[in-house]
Amino acid sequence: MLPALVLLCSILPADGPQTYAALKAEMPLSDAARRQALRDFADEDRASITDRIKAAKALTKQSTAPEDKLAAWLQVAALYGTAGRAGPRSKALKQADKQAKKLRDKKAQKRTRGLLKAARAADKAAKSLTKSLKKKRKRPPAKLSDKDRKLLETLAAGRKAYAGLGDDAAARRAALLVAELYAVSTGGAKKSRAGFKKLIDADGRRDHERVAQRAHLGLSRLEEDKKRLEQAALASLAADRAVTVPVSRPAFDAAPALYRRSPRSSRLCAALWDEKNVSCARLEQDKWGAPSFQDFSQGRRQRRFSDRDAKIVLSDYRVLLEDCVKQSDDLTEFDTEVALSWEVSPDGRVSEYDTRPRHLKMGKTSSCLDEAFATIRYPRFKGPPAQVELTWDVDTKRAGSR
Repeated sequence: MLPALVLLCSILPADGPQTYAALKAEMPLSDAARRQALRDFADEDRASITDRIKAAKALTKQSTAPEDKLAAWLQVAALYGTAGRAGPRSKALKQADKQAKKLRDKKAQKRTRGLLKAARAADKAAKSLTKSLKKKRKRPPAKLSDKDRKLLETLAAGRKAYAGLGDDAAARRAALLVAELYAVSTGGAKKSRAGFKKLIDADGRRDHERVAQRAHLGLSRLEEDKKRLEQAALASLAADRAVTVPVSRPAFDAAPALYRRSPRSSRLCAALWDEKNVSCARLEQDKWGAPSFQDFSQGRRQRRFSDRDAKIVLSDYRVLLEDCVKQSDDLTEFDTEVALSWEVSPDGRVSEYDTRPRHLKMGKTSSCLDEAFATIRYPRFKGPPAQVELTWDVDTKRAGSR
């Protein structure tokens, strides 16, 4: 592999510039240092993908030697691929090919242009397979067609080319598509599972997190097909946690992690609770140390308050209420049953609540319940406020809805 073609790892300090504007404001004076700063900023994934592309494109203008311009355009192409912008990526690869023609080493020139040709062919195959997969997922599994096999061959060659060009993110995207194709093909579950498992670790790179997320989702679908609800739910919950901050935003622009649970995870968790009385929140606490929740109020306003929606919401949030009661010091030996009742306003939030016995709302437990009810989010709905009630047997402290 040509050293000039490898996308260099960042040597920027942890407190370095996180926006392109900040980078320009503290740009080094010497040409060599300026090029290095641009290269590092583009490769280091703290900044938004848009700012990183700006830095990489600036590097193409700052570089003079064909080898340096080639490496810069390859970096631009890799970043456009991560951003999901196929058109600009294709143009960047063509610019890289123009620079490859200028390489003095004819052997390196031939090899590099061969890699670029295979990469462009793999990009086209990936686009074709992506469209095909949308249709295949709606149909029963079928055998691989001749077209499918040809696409797989092109992607296999492309993955080697991506590796030769230092574009690991593109190689991962290609491997993901292969695994997704096997997942919807007859007899392909074993290969698909193996492919997904290789991709669930993002290696600490935000550029790889989206692929890791889709790999977790692929595993979740395979587990659901096998009727293994707990494994399916855990894989889906892992997918929810796979992306820290989307590459479209800078890494410091992290959204609150509390409401990270996806609708798919909530659906699987509700089914897991109904069928096996297993709480996803408890599984998350064991695996990751804290539960996650879905903000159901972010969806479309419903025509009315739905008992089905209420059931799904409770499967998400009941752990908060359970823990308040379980940790309560306000219960006495005479309290044989605990009941919580609350009112849900049309905006999906709990407007008020009551407890039985009454002293739960007046004691130390009240602050815990205040925080729990302030966290809960129902789907927004039209009509008057709705009433919900939960009961606990004091001996087991197991919640049951009424």
